[in-house]
Amino acid sequence: MTSEVFFKALRNIKRYTYSGHPFSSWLYQITLNAVADHYRGQHGEVELEEGADVPSRGPSVVDEVVRRDRSRRVWSAIDQLPRQQRAAMVLKFGEDRKIEEIAVILGKSSGAVKLLLHRGVERLRRELPQLEAELT
Repeated sequence: MTSEVFFKALRNIKRYTYSGHPFSSWLYQITLNAVADHYRGQHGEVELEEGADVPSRGPSVVDEVVRRDRSRRVWSAIDQLPRQQRAAMVLKFGEDRKIEEIAVILGKSSGAVKLLLHRGVERLRRELPQLEAELT
């Protein structure tokens, strides 16, 4: 994934223009997009070998398919959020970053990051009501 990010940055270097934000922020946005693309492509496919034994411990195949479907729907909805909300959500829930780290990366205050996360979660709750009902 790292090489993909740097390849995209190199290919699009002419698009970068200094607008008060450092080059690293632009590069990090490319990274966030690559992570989102990775998660989007990862959730939704379950490969099962024909005749494979399914262990009786742990989640069943059906449970795993349902979990992956929920995850795919959530990440798809996150992908539809406004750019700043999406970035905050990916950093918090995809990369498990702390609020302070997210604030530095996005160039915002901790309070602004908390607000972005709150608004993002509330928007997901509105857009995915049946998913919330399934989880409770």
